[in-house]
Amino acid sequence: MTKSKITLQNVLNNCNEDMTISEEEKDWDQMKPVGKEYGSQPEQSNLVAMENINAKASVETLLKIVNAYKELGTNLECCDLANELGVILGEQCPDKDYLLRDFVSGFKHGVELSGSTTANERVSALHQSIDKMGKFR
Repeated sequence: MTKSKITLQNVLNNCNEDMTISEEEKDWDQMKPVGKEYGSQPEQSNLVAMENINAKASVETLLKIVNAYKELGTNLECCDLANELGVILGEQCPDKDYLLRDFVSGFKHGVELSGSTTANERVSALHQSIDKMGKFR
């Protein structure tokens, strides 16, 4: 079975116009902007540039560096890891200011999530999201 491309018509065909909207959804919809909504910032155009980051090659490069530290018998400190990630990602993203803001924001969020979710739970949630998206393909 092949999956077809998501189209606007597919999405519209799967919409239920008679569905009721909960009070929570109404509140969410009427909430005042907080300033980080998609499209509200000039750097949103950089999201396309971030899609150009080669995650697999980045991880492979990072693993080579980690192994080099091990071979030298040197401990890889947090600041070293951050430095290496900065170099790897910075080589792939032309807008360094945007990369720095986005990375720090994501890193902060990850630290806040630590202890409340496991890697397996995050992977499972990603698979569930992919499965939900698949029904439109």
